[in-house]
Amino acid sequence: MPLARNDSAATLAAPANLEKGDSFRILPLSQASTSTRWLDVTQPVKMHTMIIYPVPGTTTRLIIKVWEDKLPKLAMSEVISQTMNFAVSHIEAHGDGFLEPRDDPFWLDRPDGVVFGLWSSDRTRHLTYQELGNTAKGLWEAMFMETKYNAASVSVYDKTSSARIGSGVIRAGHVQYQVSDS
Repeated sequence: MPLARNDSAATLAAPANLEKGDSFRILPLSQASTSTRWLDVTQPVKMHTMIIYPVPGTTTRLIIKVWEDKLPKLAMSEVISQTMNFAVSHIEAHGDGFLEPRDDPFWLDRPDGVVFGLWSSDRTRHLTYQELGNTAKGLWEAMFMETKYNAASVSVYDKTSSARIGSGVIRAGHVQYQVSDS
C-alpha cells in the first residue's frame, strides 16, 4: 500500500540532520533554559508498555516501547505527519531508495519541543524513504490514533528477513548538534 500524504498537520519543515561524524544529544525541555546537562537518547527511561505493530500493507514491523512521558497531542500529530509528508514528497520527486547521507540519521526537530529521529541500524543496509514513511505511518496508527500521546522508542524490522533495519525515538526535547573537528 503506497504512503499517502497526511494533511492533518502543518506544512513540512525541512529536518535538521546530522553530517557524517557528528554526534547529538537531546536536551529535555525541563532543562532547556536552566542547565547545560544533556540527556543522551539512550538514557534509561521508565517504559509504560510495548506495542508490536506490523504496518498494514507493508513489510515493515515496528516494536514500539511507549514511555510514561506524555507529549502534546498537536505537536505529536505534526511531527509524525511532517515525517510522512517528507517521505512522500521525496518519493514523488525522486522515487524510493536508500536514505541519502544527509537524511540518515533523519531528524525532525520542532520548535514546539517534540523531536523525531530515525536511523539505520546497520551501515550496510540503510533505511529507505518508504520505510521512513512506513515507520511514521505505523506510529500514527499504533500510537496517535489509539490516543497514546507518549514519548517512545521504536525498532524497525523488515518482515521479509526479520532483520532490524532501523531505530528511532519520538520525545520532548531538542537535538543539539555537535560537529566533530575530524
